[in-house]
Amino acid sequence: MEGRTIEVSEILDTPRVSRVAVRVTLLCFLIMIADSYDVSALSFAVPDLIRQWHVDKIATGTVFSASLFGLVSSVTAGAEGQPSLRDPSSSAY
Repeated sequence: MEGRTIEVSEILDTPRVSRVAVRVTLLCFLIMIADSYDVSALSFAVPDLIRQWHVDKIATGTVFSASLFGLVSSVTAGAEGQPSLRDPSSSAY
């Protein structure tokens, strides 16, 4: 069996995007749209909810700003937890 010569620099220099990369990127984009839909829907629904439920505007702002707090805390917790995942000696397992 005769071996083929593969030029690594030629492979790296030719820009190709695989179907898997395109599908993963598209899937991530669709997930981001679906995830942000609730915030968009709330911006239209909250004024009616305030009128129908007779709730103070400041109270609804406090409740709905909790989603931003959750986002910031998840990013912070992920960044803080990352070093422990890389160091096997600090693992609880």
